[in-house]
Amino acid sequence: MKYIEYQIKQGDTLDSIAEENNIDIDELINFHNEHCGITQKIYTKDIPTTLSFIYMSYSLNDSDYKPIKMLNVKFNDFSKLNYQSNHFTEMYINGGELSKYSQSQKFYLDFNSSRRVYKLDIYDNNIGDSLELYEKFDGLIEKIVRLKDNLDILVDEVGEIKDVLNKEELKENWDLFRKDLKENIILKEIPQDNFDAMLEKGDTEFSKEYPLADELKKSIFHSHLFFPFYNQEFKADFTNKLSNSSIPSSLFPNTTIPLTSVLLLIDNEYDNEYIFKIESQIDKSKLNYSKLEKLYHNNYPFLKDKFVKYTLDINRFYAINKKTLQIEFVDVEIEEVVNNNLEAYQKLEIEKLNAYES
Repeated sequence: MKYIEYQIKQGDTLDSIAEENNIDIDELINFHNEHCGITQKIYTKDIPTTLSFIYMSYSLNDSDYKPIKMLNVKFNDFSKLNYQSNHFTEMYINGGELSKYSQSQKFYLDFNSSRRVYKLDIYDNNIGDSLELYEKFDGLIEKIVRLKDNLDILVDEVGEIKDVLNKEELKENWDLFRKDLKENIILKEIPQDNFDAMLEKGDTEFSKEYPLADELKKSIFHSHLFFPFYNQEFKADFTNKLSNSSIPSSLFPNTTIPLTSVLLLIDNEYDNEYIFKIESQIDKSKLNYSKLEKLYHNNYPFLKDKFVKYTLDINRFYAINKKTLQIEFVDVEIEEVVNNNLEAYQKLEIEKLNAYES
């Protein structure tokens, strides 16, 4: 992990924490606020009584991070790499929690560089949500989600998702699952119209014609699992501007937000890693504000405020092994806010495991 959660001890103050770690207090507060949710932010020079930890940069006192001139990462074969991921997302309205979702997974990952195909095999998948929807009706929703635990994913020349190759296998799994659904006594509680609609939706989403790759691109886990910066040259400064980047909105369904992004490349000699840090904000020249304003009033009619301000900030972090060019660690944080009264916050961590950690 490339930043730490400093656990606040009795007697700690922001001044004492900053002094102990040789950090300017404003730098300490700013870094924490950039990496936390809206309810964890620090607005004064005092520690909020509800705060139990402070996000602190791992590299603030680390002299082992040295710039390099240029890097071009190439695809590399690997098999049966073991990873774990933790994904957390929450939505707030007027400071109150609207929904919360968490997912932790352990999975194996293979890659064939000549075919550019990743084989994703999730063997441990735990899902939780504040409304307990995934547990209802004998865990029906979770079981349907888990039908996609094993995927063969084709990527393009830079490493972004292009297609899913085992759709026929997925359809066969759905057909077997669908047959069992009709014999499940617990599911008799679902109204027939709703049950039929669910089956129809499953028939569509597990068909060979369904654009599953587009669905995966909207998933923070799948879209950031694969390192999307192969076969491109990057310099070791903030001049690496990424063109045509975008992300699906969490607040406005079926809406893609155009981004302006910069990438910093760092050589971490101590851990024998290349560090890719990407910061993204809204590309205001391409964003359709009038469309967002209409969606805001249609989707959230109970919010009486006018659509005044919209922000979206994304921080991504990849640690790549210098010898194998394999992902060692991924950290993604996304904060999307409207008028300071509507917020979606997401955090994803993916970490490579040693064999004994599986």
